[in-house]
Amino acid sequence: MNFQDEDGVTKYYTLSAESRLQKGQRLVSRMVATLAVATLLCACSGTPLVETSASYRSYTLYTDTNPQVCNNPDDIVLRSIVRVATGDGGDASGVVVADGKVLTAAHVVAGSNLALVRIDGAYRHAELLGTDATSDLALLAVDTGSLQPLPLAQKTLYSFEQVWAIGYPLALEQVTTHGFFRNNAQGRLFASAPIQAGASGGGLMRCENGKFELAGLIRGYGAYRIGNELVPLNDLSIHTPAEQIQRFVLQTDGIAL
Repeated sequence: MNFQDEDGVTKYYTLSAESRLQKGQRLVSRMVATLAVATLLCACSGTPLVETSASYRSYTLYTDTNPQVCNNPDDIVLRSIVRVATGDGGDASGVVVADGKVLTAAHVVAGSNLALVRIDGAYRHAELLGTDATSDLALLAVDTGSLQPLPLAQKTLYSFEQVWAIGYPLALEQVTTHGFFRNNAQGRLFASAPIQAGASGGGLMRCENGKFELAGLIRGYGAYRIGNELVPLNDLSIHTPAEQIQRFVLQTDGIAL
């Protein structure tokens, strides 16, 4: 869903936030715009909004004369998307991207001195190897046991390609939602797969040649502004793309995914 300005530019807003349920208050901004698309980082806090912009694009439906069909992600994929917790009450999601390595969102672990990852039914202490606030990525070192690393997508998503967003919203059980890729703007993937607070750090999956790949990492969801209030959109989620994930992990730990 896009709202176009008179100059042909669609406005987006990014909100830095912490992933914890007790700070789930209503968000009110000091911005003066009356209607805009907003990017909320899967949790709530009173942090100021930062404006960015991206050129408006129309969407074309992706078609394939011989499409590879994927059903919902199987247990191997689902088990490799894990729950992440912090010492100050945060509860979010993460993705196993290599043996002993879990990727999550930077805002999940920001300001916390303790990170935990739930593996095979038990929380394990994790070491924070590095973060990148710009791409909203953080890499953790933890014993991932028998969990299979999810392969990283090597090709860009097609407009309206099917995607699946997987995470642990609201500190509850794992949830998978289905949608379509919409656009890539300002270093972010926009998709219609709905998410909620707590899904930060979860995986955006795509089906390539009949197999699931990690196309992006969940970082936020959309909202529109009416007056001073932000109203969440049910069909606009925001993700960090695979190419940024590869670059960050390579620079942080020397691993080529």
